Amino acid sequence: MQLTKSVGEGCTAVVLVLYLMRVRDLDGPTTALLVTLAGVGGMLGSVVIGKAGDRIGHRTAIRWSALCAALGLLAIVLVPTVWLLAASLFVVAAADRGLSAARNAVVMSLPIAARVQLRAYLRVVLNVGSTAGALAGGAAAAVDAEPAYVGALLLDACTFAALLVIAGRLPLGPQTEVRRPPAGSRSTGGQPVHRNLYFLSAMAILAWFSVNFETMGLVVAVWLIGVHAAPPWTASLALVVNTAIASSFQLRIARRVTDVGSAARAIWISSVWIAAGFGILAFVPSLPRTATVALVVLVVVAALLHAVGDMLGSAGQWEIIMSLAEPSRPGEYQGAAGLLVDGCRAVAPQVVTLTLVEHGPGGMLVLMLSFVLAAGSLRLVIPRKRLPSLRTGDQQVRRESSDHAGGGK
Repeated sequence: MQLTKSVGEGCTAVVLVLYLMRVRDLDGPTTALLVTLAGVGGMLGSVVIGKAGDRIGHRTAIRWSALCAALGLLAIVLVPTVWLLAASLFVVAAADRGLSAARNAVVMSLPIAARVQLRAYLRVVLNVGSTAGALAGGAAAAVDAEPAYVGALLLDACTFAALLVIAGRLPLGPQTEVRRPPAGSRSTGGQPVHRNLYFLSAMAILAWFSVNFETMGLVVAVWLIGVHAAPPWTASLALVVNTAIASSFQLRIARRVTDVGSAARAIWISSVWIAAGFGILAFVPSLPRTATVALVVLVVVAALLHAVGDMLGSAGQWEIIMSLAEPSRPGEYQGAAGLLVDGCRAVAPQVVTLTLVEHGPGGMLVLMLSFVLAAGSLRLVIPRKRLPSLRTGDQQVRRESSDHAGGGK
């Protein structure tokens, strides 16, 4: 399921803006407005569809979301007006993020060890699928013709259509069954997410911390290439290193995240690795234009450090979101988490522009410190009763990151 979805997403990520500007002949501000509107749709869809899944069943929610996304993508290439195009983009984004919330609710039904491993597996599959989809989208962009762009979008529609069949094979655990509210009540039981201050506080911190996952590509593209005229291939180099490391070691690192305590510690260690990676990049602008070898070394080392932090952080974030959620309302909680995380990630380009482009290395230092402080404050908002094995988790995560740094012996 994840492979199918990620191939379509990787393809659309490359061609959508190009389709809007070159085929639909929209200007930059209009295109940006439509993409922003789609982002709003994604945030709302995550909450609405996630909560609906608690009532109608999450496999059913996945199927309806996939159907809406497929029809929305078909509409993008057929509708004649900008307003209908905006509505289609809104529907596609809402259905896509709602599908993810429903999928995560299904994963919540699994035992902790199984879902951590599954998360790592999904991350590997996501990297592979997104890369394959990006290659297909890149081919369409190279052709630079309407049939190529339309074909790429229809490929994404076909992947969502395939999910209609694949969703029927998902496990239906005890927490993913349809929950009927008692007669005369609209509640499915359990504490509503808007009243769970522990969960909302933790998600707010994780949402800001998750901005760092979007910043490596932006820093290379916006700051190094755009401002300091680094070679364009540095962006591809950073992406290749990140994808290769994540595909090779994500499963191994995720095994050490076994509970909330080890997850919180993993995020703290993750912030240090990520800050170190960006600290390395701060030296790139000082290199002479002819120092190609030094440039390659710095970018590879920075991407490596960021990849390790990325793996630790994603594993920890996944487990905290799953463990702190109310078992009787998995879709509602996963939807709320998606709303906060997606909202913060949506502002990542503006954050990078404000901190790096305008303030340079000093702005990067402030940004990295904010991530480290956010990771360190996470334990303060998690109930102490949910941290039964904090020291054990700390030792496990520290040992795993050390093993990886030493070559994974």
